[in-house]
Amino acid sequence: MLFQLIDSLNLLSLLRESGISSNDAKTIKGIYDRGQPFLQLGTVVATSFALTLVPIITDEYKRGQRILLEEKVQLALKVSTIVGAGATIGLINLIEPANTMLFENKSGSSVLAVFSLSILFSTAILTMTGIFQGFGYVYFPAIYVGIGVILKYFTNEWFVPHFGTMGASISTVLSLFVITVLFLMKLRKLKFHAISFPFYGKVIVGLGLMTLVLRGWLYIFTSCGVVSRKLSIIEALGGVLFGGIVYLLTILYLNVLTENEWNLIPFGRKLFAIRKKIWRDKYGT
Repeated sequence: MLFQLIDSLNLLSLLRESGISSNDAKTIKGIYDRGQPFLQLGTVVATSFALTLVPIITDEYKRGQRILLEEKVQLALKVSTIVGAGATIGLINLIEPANTMLFENKSGSSVLAVFSLSILFSTAILTMTGIFQGFGYVYFPAIYVGIGVILKYFTNEWFVPHFGTMGASISTVLSLFVITVLFLMKLRKLKFHAISFPFYGKVIVGLGLMTLVLRGWLYIFTSCGVVSRKLSIIEALGGVLFGGIVYLLTILYLNVLTENEWNLIPFGRKLFAIRKKIWRDKYGT
């Protein structure tokens, strides 16, 4: 990713200029670089669902079906938000055991927690880039990304001397946020409507319940007072399983997506069938 290139260009030198020794700066940057695997994994998972809708969006655009086109665009953004937000908040909650599981210790977990917000915005950016490419727009997405890269470079220059690698994480998140806003403004300029607030409210409820479950799960391990890499594997992967189930069931229960929308995404039919089976009385099926 281009942002990683910017960090490789000026992060070490900025750390050294702030008074950190060369060896310590390399160690600190190495810990900061742990965020890349988390970002790539979370983004791949999230966009694998949303980008399956791009061929459908392209087809509707070519046929000039404006109403259907807007429905598919909104669905792609909804899926991107649901999966991206779930991956982001889940990782923030589980960052310490996940960090220990992969890298043997939890050094830099607070920095990585902030960096994890990049998953949400990266997912949105990749999804909207796919949408606009389906419309035949090629150049302005690259321009928006270029603006973000320039912003990342200059905000690194300001944030890193003051906040170290936490500043680099803030710089990354801020730059991705700006790119996301630019894409959303372009969609509004093309007369696409924003997703309704009730959708976001339901997603937030799901994220809140998932967080409660994960905090309880983490408390079990914290209370036992034993810290080891093997235990962190159980803690992290178990948290992914239980937190993911709670989040998914909440999304299903609150009817965040319609039956037709579920049918258009991978595994959507099976998930909707589960919802009808569990809450048969609620939905009258």
